[in-house]
Amino acid sequence: TASMDAQATTTLEFAARGLVPIVTPESGFDSPDAIYLTRYASKNKDIIAKALEMKEDELVYRSTRIMEKIRREHSWDKFYDTIAEHINRTAT
Repeated sequence: TASMDAQATTTLEFAARGLVPIVTPESGFDSPDAIYLTRYASKNKDIIAKALEMKEDELVYRSTRIMEKIRREHSWDKFYDTIAEHINRTAT
């Protein structure tokens, strides 16, 4: 992961399918259930090692909460409504 994650769609797609995202804070993905890296390789190595050792029930818990968040906040309906609202606001 780079210091500037620019693949928000990919992050959402994988998270929506149940994977717990491992991202940098710059990714813009905001969830207490995501796993966040730092700018320091040595710290990131430890973060990833701990993520790999995480118990299955913890991963399922995080995954479920992340999928709920994505459905609630990042659905196509939400995108459409936001775009339509902006168009209507700027058209008047």
